[in-house]
Amino acid sequence: MRAVKHLTGEFDSSGSIDSALRTPALPWSLVSALPVAIDEAGPDADGAISLLTYAVGSVDRDRLDVALVPYRTGSAVLAVARTPQMTVGVVGYSAAPDRTTLLHLATHPLYRRRGIGTALIHWVQSSHPGIPLVAETDADSVHFYEKSGFTSVSLGEKYPGVERYLVRRAPSHYAPPR
Repeated sequence: MRAVKHLTGEFDSSGSIDSALRTPALPWSLVSALPVAIDEAGPDADGAISLLTYAVGSVDRDRLDVALVPYRTGSAVLAVARTPQMTVGVVGYSAAPDRTTLLHLATHPLYRRRGIGTALIHWVQSSHPGIPLVAETDADSVHFYEKSGFTSVSLGEKYPGVERYLVRRAPSHYAPPR
């Protein structure tokens, strides 16, 4: 399993990560970098389920149980981003030969806008280089995906009053050394 030690910038043309991959300093802290490790985890990993409730949009146990099925059956992969103190992000995805599909992506509210979601996207795409990354999202999140290099297409109102979007990020050919 790979770990990302500092949050995240862009991969440069050589495929390495910029040396100054730091988040902005927290206003109440002298910390200028947020050490975060990203690794595969089971759905029962510390903090994973509570973060998945943000991605699922509900704390309804039945709805959450349905969302956990692909991770428990092995048809999807779950990864978490952790600081030394806590789990701060989660991503779930399924990989197929022609695309990798993001199923869930969430960060802890206190750690949003620090690059954790972007780092999780880079981690997933670098695990499956050469194929596009796709996701379905809502109007609240489409801007985040567009800023992260995705294109978006409206799927219209899939549910009453809720417009959904299909987002797609072109294949990356970066693969970390093993």
